[in-house]
Amino acid sequence: MYVRLADPETKAFGHQYVLGTDVGDGSFYGYGDFTSKGTDWHVIDMNFDGLADIVALKCDSTHCNNDDAKRLAVHYNQGETGYGGLNPFLTETIASDEKIELLTPSDVNGDGLVDLMYLATPTYNHDVKQWHVQLNQSGERVKFTKVFIATAKSSNDTLSVSELIPPMSMDIDKNGKADLFFKEKKTKNGVVMSGRFKMNALPRSVTTRLSLPLIPEVVTLPFSVTTMAMVLQTF
Repeated sequence: MYVRLADPETKAFGHQYVLGTDVGDGSFYGYGDFTSKGTDWHVIDMNFDGLADIVALKCDSTHCNNDDAKRLAVHYNQGETGYGGLNPFLTETIASDEKIELLTPSDVNGDGLVDLMYLATPTYNHDVKQWHVQLNQSGERVKFTKVFIATAKSSNDTLSVSELIPPMSMDIDKNGKADLFFKEKKTKNGVVMSGRFKMNALPRSVTTRLSLPLIPEVVTLPFSVTTMAMVLQTF
């Protein structure tokens, strides 16, 4: 991966640098291993230090079969060197599963830190797909806590939450808490509904593992696809 740093005086981009990570070729300054071909990645400040980090889905090795990522990683920007260029990024693996897809960064609890939502196929059952929310509680140390799981597909496939479209995070009722909206699968009459999941804001001082700090409050709304899109645009 390459980067050009902008010069505020000349208003132009400068020299091209090759970015390095701590999980490269084993040398002091390893190259690559930021992303994998065909997988999702985003450039976001994940720890509120003002530097752009890289969030990416990764393979188990150097090759993904059919572009199937198995790891969720955050590459933390360590700033510029004293002689130009950037220090090697510090890489942390946040989650791993048989397959991870549809990476969706969003601040789900309103604390200013970007949390991570994604769809995962577990290793123990390839017929199951689940939406996960990893809450970003990073401070001086990197810390993510899984606070929510919603099954979107199972062996009998009787569940209504869609595995095709990522959830949207927004405060619909203006109470300061984010709501997660999942698109439901079509019913026999073609109606699409939405489920609303309340996410309680959590203090940064929370250090214990959370099983589920909430019981999902599900509200189903009989909107058509077109009507639902119009309603969401009004908020």
